[in-house]
Amino acid sequence: MELKDQIKTNLDNLGYEYEQLADDAFLVHNILSEEERKAFHNLANETLPPQWYFFYLKELEEKAKDLYGRVDIATLISEGKLMLIPRNMSQVRSTEEDLENEVTALTNRVNEIMPPEYPTTRYGVMQRHYKGVGLEDHRDTDCNPSLEFATVVYLNENYEGGYLYFKDDDLTTQIKPPAGSMMLFRASRLHGVTEVTGEGQRYVLTSFISHVAEQGNRFDSVNMLNPTDGKQMGYVQEKSGYKLGSGDYQGNEQKSTGDPALDHFLSQGYAGSGKKGNSLN
Repeated sequence: MELKDQIKTNLDNLGYEYEQLADDAFLVHNILSEEERKAFHNLANETLPPQWYFFYLKELEEKAKDLYGRVDIATLISEGKLMLIPRNMSQVRSTEEDLENEVTALTNRVNEIMPPEYPTTRYGVMQRHYKGVGLEDHRDTDCNPSLEFATVVYLNENYEGGYLYFKDDDLTTQIKPPAGSMMLFRASRLHGVTEVTGEGQRYVLTSFISHVAEQGNRFDSVNMLNPTDGKQMGYVQEKSGYKLGSGDYQGNEQKSTGDPALDHFLSQGYAGSGKKGNSLN
């Protein structure tokens, strides 16, 4: 039996309400209980914007360290070695320490839907899309060929825009799944997310699924393409027109980096703790 057919059989046997958008794309309703959904959503809402910037920049630092052996993001941007594209800037925030039980329950639930030899990664981070941010057309297999399926779990729906869309011959649509639901689809599908257009934030959890034999060939390989490297991806740095304040986080005069989130982070002087500081480390 093919993997997509095994998934459908398991969904039926487990009694889930779902919509099959294509032979390997499923919208699964109520993958989260309302209590679980609220717990994740509350954690997202309680995280201040500077903390989102911090978690996001720390992730970039790890990628920059792998590629260049350096973590000075602003300098790497000025040198043209790293680019931040606002439209692609989905910020992340860890869920593990605060909601470990909920993460485990959700991960186990999805693993019941998948065959045993195709376990999902844990839902250890949530993503935040704010006004003006979406995701360009992409296939998750572009930088991770071993991936078989991807999942997106929706934590809220009180935002404008932010539609998940697909651009395949057998699936050309855009949808806004309800809070508490999950999109489960073949990782090689061409898809993206339209820009969030209002003041509300789009919060989702994601995970990726591959065969157990491919676990060592996943996202953590330092040789994988860095999705924030605009030159390799063929992007041009977008200009924000953002006006910095009186100086940078060290009190020195500073020009815009071209990225509104990084400009905000530097101009507000937030260090790793999320409090006022004088270092990005």
